[in-house]
Amino acid sequence: MRFNTDFNIKKTEFCPYFDKEELNSYEIKPPSKEKNISHTELEVCLDYPLSGKFFFKIKSKTGWSQLSLCKKICQLYRKIYDKEDKTATKGKGLIPGMFNRDYSNGKYGIWGHGIGDLVIESVSIKKRKNKCPLVEVDVGS
Repeated sequence: MRFNTDFNIKKTEFCPYFDKEELNSYEIKPPSKEKNISHTELEVCLDYPLSGKFFFKIKSKTGWSQLSLCKKICQLYRKIYDKEDKTATKGKGLIPGMFNRDYSNGKYGIWGHGIGDLVIESVSIKKRKNKCPLVEVDVGS
């Protein structure tokens, strides 16, 4: 997983499975717990496996660490899947003959994957003029 930012912080990238600076070591390296994102308000853009781009404002009184931001993104996805199940009238199951989630017609139009299939691949934080920073999340399955 990569963690990229327009802001000056100690670590701008991390990989949870190995240390990016020592690729041959395969050392497990979780996201940093250090609060190195000083902004207390961020806007998160989530779009996979959703039918469009959806934006969520998130707040923290003390700023964010890489770990706390990743946990918040996971919470947002759980809320999205819960809301989809409550608002969809069709497509909550699997595609017949497959293990993939069918397209559902709820608020977010989830397609192709259950929440257990999802993995955060990268997080990018971008400065914006006169707005809180934008967090773009690349999610894979």
